[in-house]
Amino acid sequence: MDRILDQINNALGQLPGEVVTFAIVAFVAVVALLVLRRLLRRSGRQKTEATPTLAIDVATLDQQGPPAAGATLECYNVPVRLAAVIVAPTGRVSQLPAVNQLGALLDHIVPGMAA
Repeated sequence: MDRILDQINNALGQLPGEVVTFAIVAFVAVVALLVLRRLLRRSGRQKTEATPTLAIDVATLDQQGPPAAGATLECYNVPVRLAAVIVAPTGRVSQLPAVNQLGALLDHIVPGMAA
């Protein structure tokens, strides 16, 4: 190990002073940039988002059966009424569709559902 350190020391001693100075300055600059990058990344991740209330009070939903006329929705061949539809974004950066587009979204999933 001492032999390797001596070889490195001899090689550095043979280099001109400007090259050694440039190498040291470049090394310090790279380390400083890495530290700065890590600090900036941490400060960007500390965003706290307000958690909306996502509870649905089932007791307040309409309890009447499916409508007698019009389009029907069935589950295992039993007519049912859809009381709530939950719409969520597909990822962290996705956005929900506008409220006026929800009917078209439901019609796209099941034709006649928004009626």
